[in-house]
Amino acid sequence: MLDLNNQQWFFNDMPRNKFAFAEHINDQSQHPVDNLDVNLRILREEEGRRLNPKQKDELVGVLKKYASVFEPGGEPTPYIKHHINTRNNPPVSVPPYRLSSVKKELLKKKLDTLLKENIIE
Repeated sequence: MLDLNNQQWFFNDMPRNKFAFAEHINDQSQHPVDNLDVNLRILREEEGRRLNPKQKDELVGVLKKYASVFEPGGEPTPYIKHHINTRNNPPVSVPPYRLSSVKKELLKKKLDTLLKENIIE
């Protein structure tokens, strides 16, 4: 949910946890989602439910200490190749959803970025 008056947003099922909007960047070449400042080092309320408070604090400490490991981007891991075994069932093919020309252009830019960063092939 967006709280435009207070420049905050929150998940509908967790209204007490509010997050400030990121600073706006006047670069029209990027999609607004690309400009969001995501904090990957703080657990959300629904994460770590089975951990006690001490364990949660320790986990947050590890996330902060090794923050560079959890940053988006970088090379794919050389240790494992992802594969989905569909057994005898071929992958399901469905026609793409129709998009407006503006949304198509945004999608194309995002896909180009993902291809360039070797996130997708």
